[in-house]
Amino acid sequence: MPNSPGSGARTGATGASGRGATRGGRVVTVIWLGMVPAMSAVNHRLPVLPCGGETADGEVCAMDWVLAILLFLHIGGAILAFGPAYAFLLLSPMAASEPAHRNFALRFQQRVATRLVVPLAVFQGITGLLLVWWVGFELFQRGWLIVSIVLYLVALSIAFGVMLPALRTLVPATAGPPPVPPAGSPPAEPQPHLVAIARRARLAGMVNATLILVIVFLMVTKPF
Repeated sequence: MPNSPGSGARTGATGASGRGATRGGRVVTVIWLGMVPAMSAVNHRLPVLPCGGETADGEVCAMDWVLAILLFLHIGGAILAFGPAYAFLLLSPMAASEPAHRNFALRFQQRVATRLVVPLAVFQGITGLLLVWWVGFELFQRGWLIVSIVLYLVALSIAFGVMLPALRTLVPATAGPPPVPPAGSPPAEPQPHLVAIARRARLAGMVNATLILVIVFLMVTKPF
């Protein structure tokens, strides 16, 4: 029995809706993979990325909540952990040019570093290893991942070995007001060893900021 015009319209609408849902799901999948390019070469767990539609094989994409949570923690942790590192590059020269605010700037850097940057940076390593395990990466067959891990460990070593000790020295050393010079004399210069420590810490911050950019580049491009 031929379909009525109303049923044909409904069928057409349903088909268009289904095609739209499938196309929408594929668009969401492409956006997801674009946001997390490191996941684009994973094994059989890739189809369970949240996509809201069907795969090319007609399978329904389900949500892998473990992977989604790990990705959220890893990406969110990276933003919170490494964002302040670039703000510190601007704060340090400002503090050096304003002696009255130098101690506050140093205490602010120390508080952010010890309460936010360092704990989350360590947490990045944990979530990163969990992602490698969950998606089934063959670690030693991906050079970009090995180099990224090595650079991450170098950055942590610089933070623990240079930057945090420098802050522990500079904060108490700048706690009091600078000495008042005799009348008609220029302001007293900071002690040479403190200047050297501050310069070394600033250089370490620049190196770490560069290492972070290199790690992001490797994670996005996977060149080797």
